[in-house]
Amino acid sequence: MTVVTTLEESSATAHKPWLSATFLFIASFITMLDTTIINLALPAIQADFDAPDTLLQWTLIIYVLTFAAGLLPFGRFGDAFGRRRLFLVGLLGFLLASAACGFVPSIEALIAGRFGQGLAASMMMPQVLAILHESFPKNAKAKAVNLFGMVTALGAFAGPLVGGLLIAADLWGLGWRAIFLINLPLGVVALVGAYTVLPLRTVSQTAATDWKGAFFFALAAVALLYPIVEGRALGWPLWLIGIIALSVGSAVQLFRLQIRQTKAGAPSLLPAELLRNRRFVGLIGIVTMMFAGIAGPIVVLAIVLQSGLGMAPDRAGLALAAHPLCIMASSLFPV
Repeated sequence: MTVVTTLEESSATAHKPWLSATFLFIASFITMLDTTIINLALPAIQADFDAPDTLLQWTLIIYVLTFAAGLLPFGRFGDAFGRRRLFLVGLLGFLLASAACGFVPSIEALIAGRFGQGLAASMMMPQVLAILHESFPKNAKAKAVNLFGMVTALGAFAGPLVGGLLIAADLWGLGWRAIFLINLPLGVVALVGAYTVLPLRTVSQTAATDWKGAFFFALAAVALLYPIVEGRALGWPLWLIGIIALSVGSAVQLFRLQIRQTKAGAPSLLPAELLRNRRFVGLIGIVTMMFAGIAGPIVVLAIVLQSGLGMAPDRAGLALAAHPLCIMASSLFPV
């Protein structure tokens, strides 16, 4: 097993975890903000680019897909290559992708920019929880994690409100483009602050990572979601069914690979013990179905309120804020 040692200097603020957490929370906020802020902009984006419905869906899905597919691999990569380093690189990439989304000339370019946002967010977010876990003493970790949950829920809550207000205000004639450019001032504060205050230390870390596991995980996710998005428009040809079968096969191969990796003492993307735990797998399935059932109607409602009922973007945003507000409130109460 290859081992690399990275020399990192001590930080003057290493004993101020809440200061570090502040900048981590700002970055987490804008990451979650972009999961919902685009919902109210969909009618305006479609009108500007004369985009078909399938491409419009991809502006939503590509962000969530790349975000979700990258969380596990980048969590492991943070262990191997340094959590602070990956957080800063991810945040910088997120800001660059957000700026690109604000000035795109076409719907295809917007989808590419959203892909970059999702990839950068998946690089950044796993490091936040890991750094919080390292930075806080045991008696303060629960409070820090609860606040992290509240901040991420606040980002999702603020998305419809902020998006609706920005579109209605039409700042400097930017229209819907302002929903992406709003990330820049907050992100720069988080980037400069995190670079300055995140604790540095000398650590020895294993450079080995489960590249095969990361590949099969991403393949399973993409091969499942692509047919779901494009199936109706394409009339469900046989090759789309084949892609779904590829997703199932990739998931099975991932499971077998993780078992083999664990038995051999090699790095694994997922601990085999979790995959064998029926209760854990069952709860993951329940949570997946719950959020899958919630997300779709919210997106449809955002379009119906504006295009169907003629509601102004700011009023539609207020109507959509109830769900994330309840999640944010529930995160204040420890389980």
